[in-house]
Amino acid sequence: MTGSRVRALLLAHWQEFLLLLLLGPLALYFALSNSNSTSESLPLLPLPESQVLQLEQITLQDYQKDFKRWTLTGLRALMADDSSIMNVEQPRLRLHPNPETIPFTDTLVRADEALIDWRRQLVEIRGEVEVERDSKLYLQAERAIYDLQTEVLRMPGAVQMTWQDSDVDGSDLRYELKTGLVELRGVHYQR
Repeated sequence: MTGSRVRALLLAHWQEFLLLLLLGPLALYFALSNSNSTSESLPLLPLPESQVLQLEQITLQDYQKDFKRWTLTGLRALMADDSSIMNVEQPRLRLHPNPETIPFTDTLVRADEALIDWRRQLVEIRGEVEVERDSKLYLQAERAIYDLQTEVLRMPGAVQMTWQDSDVDGSDLRYELKTGLVELRGVHYQR
């Protein structure tokens, strides 16, 4: 596009460009300030390819004292050059209970992608999220958020749960891995 065509375009649409220039930073400020105040959502921002490290067949593990807290595997991962965010394809997040306090077995979370925010210590899991524990508890949703510090898994929005051969529908699930407590709103029970 030549310089005269660009000038003509700017003159013809100067009001729209001015509005975008004024409102864009304001919208970004509110979006970022709201996302920092709640752990319910993470921004799924694409990482610029020039600023990422690409990894294949990844395995991440987190240990606390003598036991493994969680293991994350995935097909591929993109990590920001400052190591603050990692995007993982086909994640399998295995949450290990403390062997001294809970008799449960591991909880397995599968999905299409995961975004790990290391600064906020949150993992957002999206796309056909499936959670399974002890072959007795099975959850399905489109999105889940796991807090690495508190060990709480949240599933905002619609959730389908199968528990002890019963089907339950609800929303806004909260699952505390330390205690095994599951809270679900708007419960609709089916036998």
